[in-house]
Amino acid sequence: MDTEPLLNPVIVREAPDWLAVNKPSGLASAALADGQGRRSVVDWLTETGRGADLPERGLVHRLDTGTSGLLLIAKTLETYEHLREEWRARRVEKRYRARVRLTSPFNSPLPFRIDWPIGHDAKSKKKMKVVQAPEHARRLRGKPQPAVTWIESLEPTGDGHATVLVRIETGVQHQIRAHLSALGLPLEGDSLYGGTPAPRLGLHAEFLSFKDQDGLIQSLTCPAPF
Repeated sequence: MDTEPLLNPVIVREAPDWLAVNKPSGLASAALADGQGRRSVVDWLTETGRGADLPERGLVHRLDTGTSGLLLIAKTLETYEHLREEWRARRVEKRYRARVRLTSPFNSPLPFRIDWPIGHDAKSKKKMKVVQAPEHARRLRGKPQPAVTWIESLEPTGDGHATVLVRIETGVQHQIRAHLSALGLPLEGDSLYGGTPAPRLGLHAEFLSFKDQDGLIQSLTCPAPF
């Protein structure tokens, strides 16, 4: 009987106190709330003996299961706390490559800023909802969260789709997926937000820049597979 090969991250750069990996699409960052027990980056860290006794084995942030790309992991508690504070203070630069469906022409000048708040859709346990008008907030579970996304570039590919370079200032759940869908640019492979069918989600975290504990800027690049 054939079995599917295990999905594992690929190390992009390793320092004495932190590790950056390229997470493949289909591999969860951490254990999922749905209880399906899908393999995760945290499982891989446990298997390789990294991040012992740290929250989620040192995982500093998360990517959606379908999203591939750069994930940062701390090896020590001091580094974990430092990097988490960098994230909370919005001092980390994060860029993503997305493949989207063009449901209508996008003619806005670039870079284009999206600042609609995002909250949990009251009618769905999985979906997030963009608040484009005050009355939309009534359709949420709980309060909406501030969310800022920038479209840096958009290049049509001639097949009704486009490749988009995105920068985010915040990290709300499903932020890029929800913001782009609300603009009429749903991600390829994202059935939850109106995207066309595809073997994988068209989203990849390709660039991270952060300040380490020595005050040095660390810039990491991981080219998108599409």
